[in-house]
Amino acid sequence: MTKPHEHSLISARQVEIMTTLDMDQGLVGMKGSRVSLEMIWKRYTTITKAISMVGDTEWELGKRPVDSEIIGVYTGKSAYYDQLKVLQHVHVYPEMVEWLERSELDTALVQNTDHIWGYYKASYTLKDLEKWLAGKQKEAQSDRKGKKKETVVRRGRKITMVMLTLLFLTKKEHIRSQ
Repeated sequence: MTKPHEHSLISARQVEIMTTLDMDQGLVGMKGSRVSLEMIWKRYTTITKAISMVGDTEWELGKRPVDSEIIGVYTGKSAYYDQLKVLQHVHVYPEMVEWLERSELDTALVQNTDHIWGYYKASYTLKDLEKWLAGKQKEAQSDRKGKKKETVVRRGRKITMVMLTLLFLTKKEHIRSQ
């Protein structure tokens, strides 16, 4: 009987890391090959979780792996850090996290895809996610600008009312003095 890692090009050290940190061996694939956005997200979350567990884990050989060893189980360092620039912002949007972690069997989320993305594609990429996040950040900025303008207008009205009241009182005093 063959083990899942025997057909892959992973080392005994990587197998130890995956086993000790309970990393999904099903996420191992050919480095550099095109993978789905969902697979990239799963690898990212698994790597992040594994890195956070390293210090709390007993190691057979006594040597804790460094971050790059953990990352190297699934992908190259450069690719991971490029993906990290985008993926680290996703947690702010629970609807996107839910979509990325959905099961193909979850028909409600599959059918809701164009509602979340704003358009439908058979397969989304990291570039698509980057554009989606940029759009969400613009929406948030415009919401904040709208609130600032509203505050300025309200302040402007208060100032105008104060000035009108002062003008009225001044005229009233002027009329009394005549």
